[in-house]
Amino acid sequence: MPDIGSLLLKKYGIYAIIGVIIFASAVWYLTQLSAAPGTEVSVLWGFVKYTKGSSKLSDHTDANNRSIKLYDYITSFDSDSIGTMINKKYAPFQVRVKGEVSNAMDSYVYLVVNDNDREWVQPGLGEHIDSEFSGICSLGAKDNIAFLGRTYTVSAVITNKKYQEFEVLDRSTVLAQSNKIELIRIH
Repeated sequence: MPDIGSLLLKKYGIYAIIGVIIFASAVWYLTQLSAAPGTEVSVLWGFVKYTKGSSKLSDHTDANNRSIKLYDYITSFDSDSIGTMINKKYAPFQVRVKGEVSNAMDSYVYLVVNDNDREWVQPGLGEHIDSEFSGICSLGAKDNIAFLGRTYTVSAVITNKKYQEFEVLDRSTVLAQSNKIELIRIH
């Protein structure tokens, strides 16, 4: 009994090969897209298996080997949709941001929101953070429509200064900074 691959190749030629490649690529892409970071991905009934890495962006390290990075997985913190991944072009007033820091035990770690005017230290986090972290960022003032449609840049910093919430960041205190994530607030 001839195998199906030989029959397809004889009957359709190169188009059969291209079709199989496109089909396999589409299945892999959809499987990869739907898998959460850190989970095992199995494509084509186990033909290919791997663990999807977290969607981290670049790792930023200073001279003292302090390292800080933000994950590119931003979720909503609205009461209607807590934990729902957001489209960065349609961000709500508050978002949850996650990241990772190492070698910062003698320093302070903060999330910072830049509104193109100032960099605002967000509440939470602080000292003695040396692993994964998670915090809430506010994009402007909640009930002020002047803050809608604006672009905000979120990043994480390691500093040598203790800050109060919503204090303006002094750049001279920053020891290391993470990648930046741009969000556009729409509601």
